[in-house]
Amino acid sequence: MKNNKLLIGLCLAVALLILPIVIRYTSYYQGSYQPAKTIATPDYAGLKLPEPPISTPAAVTVTAQSDKTIILDQYHGNLFSIDELALLLQPLEERGVTIERYDMYTMTSLEEKLKYADAYVVIAPTTDFSVYEVQAVKEFVDRGGRLLVLTDPTRSYSYNYYDPYSGSMPYAGLASANTLLEPYKLAFNNDYLYNVKNNEGNFRNIIFTSFGESPVTKGLSKVVLYSANSLRRVESPLIKGDADTLSSNTDTGGDLAAAGMGADGKVVAIGDMTFLSTPYITVADNQVLVGNLVDFLLGGERVPGLADFPYIFTQPVDVVTTTVEIKINSEMLGAFASLQASLEGRGLSMAYATESVKGHDLIVLGTYSATDTIQPYLDAFGITIPTSTETEDGGFDFNDPFSALPTPEPELTPTPTPLPAGDAGTEIFPTPTPYVDWGYNSSNSGYDTWGYDYGYNSDYGDTGAKVITLTIAGFGDVEAPGVGLLLLKISPERTTLVLLAEDAASLTSLLSRLQSGDLSGCMRLEKMAICSLGYYSSSYDSYGTSY
Repeated sequence: MKNNKLLIGLCLAVALLILPIVIRYTSYYQGSYQPAKTIATPDYAGLKLPEPPISTPAAVTVTAQSDKTIILDQYHGNLFSIDELALLLQPLEERGVTIERYDMYTMTSLEEKLKYADAYVVIAPTTDFSVYEVQAVKEFVDRGGRLLVLTDPTRSYSYNYYDPYSGSMPYAGLASANTLLEPYKLAFNNDYLYNVKNNEGNFRNIIFTSFGESPVTKGLSKVVLYSANSLRRVESPLIKGDADTLSSNTDTGGDLAAAGMGADGKVVAIGDMTFLSTPYITVADNQVLVGNLVDFLLGGERVPGLADFPYIFTQPVDVVTTTVEIKINSEMLGAFASLQASLEGRGLSMAYATESVKGHDLIVLGTYSATDTIQPYLDAFGITIPTSTETEDGGFDFNDPFSALPTPEPELTPTPTPLPAGDAGTEIFPTPTPYVDWGYNSSNSGYDTWGYDYGYNSDYGDTGAKVITLTIAGFGDVEAPGVGLLLLKISPERTTLVLLAEDAASLTSLLSRLQSGDLSGCMRLEKMAICSLGYYSSSYDSYGTSY
């Protein structure tokens, strides 16, 4: 019995000693050690990762200097920095191009800046363009200016934008660029293009190999764009995707364009801006594309128009009048002083002239009544005054307008009329000039000195006075009262601007309107504007002109 107890105690002791070992072994050791099998690894030597195509360096050419001006938009919440555009702006500056920013601190309007600009660049705008800005850009393009618009899907998001002059600006995003491009039948989709087969390391970094015919695509065989918007409206695509290039909106593709052209080659729209900056410009033919865009911006030929006044002048300006009827008064002096200040700010002088000076531009003032001297100016624009006297040869040289000025006739001394017999002692007077009754009433208002009835008051009735009528080719007949004409003639020798109206007061009104840039009351034709000067029921001068 005693031995049994001893045996049991010994067994318990052994069990207590072995049990922890068994527990540890079963908990931490999962069987016996087995040598690991060889780990399968990728075939790194045979792996081929997508790499950027080798860049095609841009050809180095000696380019003539340019005196052109490019406006860079930074007013419409544009999401870019100047440093990102260094490789676009540097070749422009090397050619002598002036680059001006249009931002919230600019004191002049976009309309004013576009009067003398040659190209306008808009990148990633996010706030709206006004109706007036869109119209100003359209007129700018119509006159030969170049427009470059770039968007980017990664830079069209909303953010807080505050204009210190007009307060909070509404967010427009991609719609801002589309508003500007609408007149040229161009519009971007709110998407991004992608290609999982033909890309540069990322499905949104697409390699393009299909291009439209244009100077902008000259020399291109391969271009990489980085997350580009597609164009939903484009008549002349420049950069086109293949069948595997799809839109994030629909996950479908086929003939999608990332860049396009409009307005007969004067407008270019590209859905990416990243390719302009380092290091992306060094990929494929991106550098060649940027060089082509530089040539595009400088390749336009601006045709100055009346809306560009006073930037139509490039030489010292002389002012000449074609009739002695025009008297320089205080109002006209004020208008000319304003114009003189504008020209002097651009380094041009202005003076009153009596003879033609080579190398000077001209402002010619005339009235409809001086038909002999005015008609030669009108001939070049297909305008006739039926009562005018035609010139002998019908020709006129705009480079020597003083040839049309009349030669002053010497004043004649009146000869007294002999007295009849029996009238001794009667005062002797010269024979008076026959008086023509134009129908003046006691107030002598409503008629000018030529007797034209403007019809201000029904009490005057029909006096039978003749109203001058202008016949304008392609437009029709226009009664002269209350109408001013602006005629612009540009030749290699000089720029000639002709202002025609009824009288000095009307000419002053016309010049003031032109100087202020307000041609809203004018019907503008090519190189000509027919303006309503506006008459009111009170404050008429002696010529019947309303101030």
